[in-house]
Amino acid sequence: MAHQILVAGIIVTNYRWQWLPIAMVVVGIAIMLASAIAMRESLGIWLYVILAGGLVALASLFWMRRELIPAESELDQLRTELEKAQQSFEGQLKQAKARIDKREQALAHKMVAFHEWTQLPNQVDLADYEVPNEQLPELVEKDRQLFELLEREAKAVFEKIRKNEYSVDGKLQPTRIRDDAYDLIVRVAKIYEPNAKQPVLETSIARVLQAASRACLHFVVVLDELPVNVKEYNLASMYGYIQRAVKIYGVYKSASPYFPYLNAAYYLGNVAFGAHPVTMGARWLFWTVGKRGGEALARRIVDRQALILLHDVIRVIGFEVASIYGGDFRHRDANWIYAVELTELVNRFPPSREALSHALKEIGALQLRNEYDRIYLFRLLSEQKSAQPTRFRAKEFLTGPERQAIAERLERFLATFVHKVPPKTVDQWREDVESRLQVKLKLAASSSELPAIKQTENALRSLASFLIAVKLCDGAALKSHLEYTESIRPLSETDRERLFKDLQDNSPGFFEQPNIDPKGAFVKDYFDDLVKLTVRTHPYEIDADDLVVDCAMFLRFDQEDAESMLDSEYQAYVKELLPTKHAPKQIPATVARAILPLIVEGGQTSFLYNGITIEEPRQTVQDRLWLLGTGDEMLLLAINEQPTLLWRADRHVIAEHSRGLLRGQCRLIGGEWLNSETGIEPRLIVSTIGLGNMESYFRPLLEFSSAAVVETATIDARLPAPQPPNDIQSDE
Repeated sequence: MAHQILVAGIIVTNYRWQWLPIAMVVVGIAIMLASAIAMRESLGIWLYVILAGGLVALASLFWMRRELIPAESELDQLRTELEKAQQSFEGQLKQAKARIDKREQALAHKMVAFHEWTQLPNQVDLADYEVPNEQLPELVEKDRQLFELLEREAKAVFEKIRKNEYSVDGKLQPTRIRDDAYDLIVRVAKIYEPNAKQPVLETSIARVLQAASRACLHFVVVLDELPVNVKEYNLASMYGYIQRAVKIYGVYKSASPYFPYLNAAYYLGNVAFGAHPVTMGARWLFWTVGKRGGEALARRIVDRQALILLHDVIRVIGFEVASIYGGDFRHRDANWIYAVELTELVNRFPPSREALSHALKEIGALQLRNEYDRIYLFRLLSEQKSAQPTRFRAKEFLTGPERQAIAERLERFLATFVHKVPPKTVDQWREDVESRLQVKLKLAASSSELPAIKQTENALRSLASFLIAVKLCDGAALKSHLEYTESIRPLSETDRERLFKDLQDNSPGFFEQPNIDPKGAFVKDYFDDLVKLTVRTHPYEIDADDLVVDCAMFLRFDQEDAESMLDSEYQAYVKELLPTKHAPKQIPATVARAILPLIVEGGQTSFLYNGITIEEPRQTVQDRLWLLGTGDEMLLLAINEQPTLLWRADRHVIAEHSRGLLRGQCRLIGGEWLNSETGIEPRLIVSTIGLGNMESYFRPLLEFSSAAVVETATIDARLPAPQPPNDIQSDE
């Protein structure tokens, strides 16, 4: 009779089979039956008797079991439930382990990203190093010194490799390379920290290690530019590789064209380009052309890449050291500003695959000063986030041509890859870029394009702001300056009166850049007027010319053309103020700038001479000297980077004229030195060479002096050799 119990709600039978004796019985019966079957011919009818006995024995196995007590049945059930619970728990553990592994992997990625982001530009980093405006020009000048140093170092290393100075008895000396690298690091650090005795030891370990990390990434990028597997080379093989290329080119001058700071690199890898252009070109030459000429040309490309490697290694070291000691050095760069503005452009407008692809290529081809910056910009492009270009003061450290070049590339990118955008969106983006770059953009017609009369009024208001802020004119005097300008011609009398009244009632307090179309017909007239007002209106401020050049950059003028227009206007105006008979034929712009304030303040101008030498006190003056007569004074100026007033005399000066057959001199005795206390009476000599009337040439000096003496004798040979005047002597 089967007994059943209820355990945990489940009915189970409380029996347990005795499997060992059952197995032994089954094996014994199987042997017996097999033997009987084998001897069936001998057994005869007894075979069936044996088979029947075996079947009975097998049937008896059913009773070979033991009835379990309730405790054993409950224990078995609990064991079963425990196994099920264990299996369920193991499944949960596996799921938890998978989740932990996934989170650990994500955390590892975040740690890598965090390490990268510590190298990337961020607001905290920039806020910690906020450079005052007055210090920024000094840093820009130090950046220029850095590039000059790197160029000299590249030349020196080139020569050392050419002369095999890093090898002794055919063996490379890594210690010499190490010493030169350390020397370069110290010299770069000295540019930014000139007072540091041991700059490498005076900075934090964290900054050094971070710079080393950035340099390693940059070195990997530099190696990937090469069309050969240089990454597998050891140091000796690398040195031989570079040395062979150096010997081929021989002289640094012949190799320097292959050292551009804007060389395209293997920055996008297989993402955008598929392969480096140099690699693709070399592969095509080797495998497609298959001719000796193609192989020679490809070999030439490889050699050039080796030279670029040498130059880039030096540049990477210099850049990373400058990043440690030079503040935000990596972002005082035109390429970085363009990359940031391009990222902002793509982010401002509706995304398109074409625009994103070309933006990646543009940024990938730029030579940035840090590779983590490129990663940072790629992330922003992929996530459609802003690079916050307002954090970088482009207009304060970029030159006018650099800002114009950035504007031109942005215009080209916008016209090529951005379409069907609301005009207001373009206008807002344009205003922001113009305020950051201080350059007027030349875009297609939009809602912000002003009518002609409005642009004319804007141009005149800008000229008025210049007169008020720079020339210190009051509102009542604006009309006398503006009514003869070219910019005012398109306005009618009614519009002019309305404009002058508005300017008098609402005078601008600072110089305003004109809101006019740089492609329009108003730009040329406006800039001509601005130049004339700068030159022909006093007082004369030192920074006025720089302000005019900045305005020219804003309006997309060429910087050299703008400076040339200023120079020409200064020269023309000074010649107008000088007496026709006693004015030199050629007056350098630097001289015109220096004497113009003196002419305007001194009243009537009598003469202007050069070819001046100082007889007493005896000294060597390297600068060109110019003698100006204005009012009741003679003034002697030394013209160099900063014009200096050296000597002054009134009409009591003594003028002694000596003449000969082909030269003449006029000695001036008296006056006073303005920057010297020698106690020696000043003596100057004005000289000329020519066949003309010497008395006529020196008459202004003789008429100016109340004690003039004319000597008819031949000039004493002991006098200093005369210098040719302006109409003969060449100037700048």
